[in-house]
Amino acid sequence: MDLFGYVKAGAYFVTASQDDALVGARNGFRLANLRVGMSLAPVERLEVVASVDGSVAKRNETAQLNGNRVVDLKDAYVEWAASPFAHLRIGQFKAPFDQEALLADGQLPFI
Repeated sequence: MDLFGYVKAGAYFVTASQDDALVGARNGFRLANLRVGMSLAPVERLEVVASVDGSVAKRNETAQLNGNRVVDLKDAYVEWAASPFAHLRIGQFKAPFDQEALLADGQLPFI
C-alpha cells in the first residue's frame, strides 16, 4: 500500500470585502488544493486507487460569488494491467488523453 498526496496553500495580505469572489480565502489564508489518497496492489497487475480532494470550491447556486470549501471524492478506481500495452480501468477518474483534457475549464489557456 502506498500513500500519496499534496497540499497547495498560501498566506496572502487580503483586504477583501464580502462582495469579492474569494471562496475560502477572505482571511488571507488560501488552501488552493489538498489531495490525499492511497494505492493498494493486492496482487501483481491489479491496483486499487482512491483519493479525496479536501478543498473543492462549492459555490452557492443563487449567488455564485459566495460559497465554501468541501471535501469531495476525486479518484476511485480499479486498474488491471493485462499486458504492458493493455490496461482496463473501472471507476471514477480523469481519462489521460492529453494535458489539456486533464485541466479544469478555468485553467485552460486562452489567447
